[in-house]
Amino acid sequence: AYHVVNSLLEPAEVDDVLRLYRDRLADSKTSLAGKVALIDSLARTAKPLEVSRIRQLLRDEAPEVRSAALSYVRNRVLDRGQFEFLPAVRVSLADVRLPIRVQALYLIAELPAATAARLPELRAAARERCRTDSMLAKESVCVDGVGNAPK
Repeated sequence: AYHVVNSLLEPAEVDDVLRLYRDRLADSKTSLAGKVALIDSLARTAKPLEVSRIRQLLRDEAPEVRSAALSYVRNRVLDRGQFEFLPAVRVSLADVRLPIRVQALYLIAELPAATAARLPELRAAARERCRTDSMLAKESVCVDGVGNAPK
């Protein structure tokens, strides 16, 4: 439903609707599915969320929200070149859920070489996670991606 609403917006309505989306995202009464849809909708807009808000979402109790927040970061970094979101990904490398850790590693592995070179500590943290996390050791992203990246 959010994507339908987004497609029908007039330019004069966008700021008000984005404000509503941000307010709903912060509202504890918003359903889990609603939060995931809101994060996805906000990723498609020209106005980014604050990095501090992304950090909060990456620590949300719901893994679905954390995953959606990582997708948001991926969109902002890879599609829009907004690299200020990248340092927040480090928290996801230690997530309790394996799929979140894998998602974070794939995001780091997808970074263009020039971007990765600007954040060597993030790449190093990913390699360390691959080396020390027995659940990740056989994941292709660790074998073929960040795990074998040049040091």
